[in-house]
Amino acid sequence: MRALSLSLSVALGLAVLVAGCGPSGKAAPKPTPAPKPASDPAACKAGDGAACVRVADAHVAQGDEAGAINIYKRACTAGAEAGCSRFEELVGAKCDAGDLPACNSLGFFHDQRGAGAKAAPLYKKVCDGGAMPGCVNLGYLYENGQGVAVDLDQARDLYKKACDGADMDGCGNLAALYFNGLGVKQDHKAAAVLLTKACDGEHAQSCSVLADLTEGGVGVAKDAALASKLRQRACTLGFQDACQ
Repeated sequence: MRALSLSLSVALGLAVLVAGCGPSGKAAPKPTPAPKPASDPAACKAGDGAACVRVADAHVAQGDEAGAINIYKRACTAGAEAGCSRFEELVGAKCDAGDLPACNSLGFFHDQRGAGAKAAPLYKKVCDGGAMPGCVNLGYLYENGQGVAVDLDQARDLYKKACDGADMDGCGNLAALYFNGLGVKQDHKAAAVLLTKACDGEHAQSCSVLADLTEGGVGVAKDAALASKLRQRACTLGFQDACQ
């Protein structure tokens, strides 16, 4: 299609030139040349999924699969299904080879596309392999019934395993179960203890929630000054809602 358009524009330019020669002998102005198409990297950066696929393919051809994976994911996000399938293929191969972060990444990929049933066994593989983010992610699926039946006991146990394994997301999520009485007896004090552990571990959102509890005296002693410090810590750690 691009070559056909170019041929037609050249033919049209010649026709204008001939028709524009009058008694004065002056030629008609030359047509403005069409702008050059953006290079694939530039087009990819601008959000062209197909261009991203071509860029990623080039990385693969050069032996740079690690670089290609991120670009295929960008292509997928931009709506190019070829990018999705190639991302899944490359990351799946790494997962099959025992790369637990790759398994977690592939699980999250399916999770974000609404395929919790595909994500669950991948998260389980990660969790069983000792990587706590997989436990947190699997717990979240069980808590919310995404791809698996709701099972608050499973969610609680998975969050606890992650928290005990020093994953602060696990501590924060377990605190939420205790605060709301989901899968456990409601216990605001236990929630505050878990939030304190998570905040001490630099989990920004837990610091913010703990600030709210401290300000209201829920599960902990009421302390406006401490609440302000906790909120500032949450902001410093990157939780923007606390910055207001």
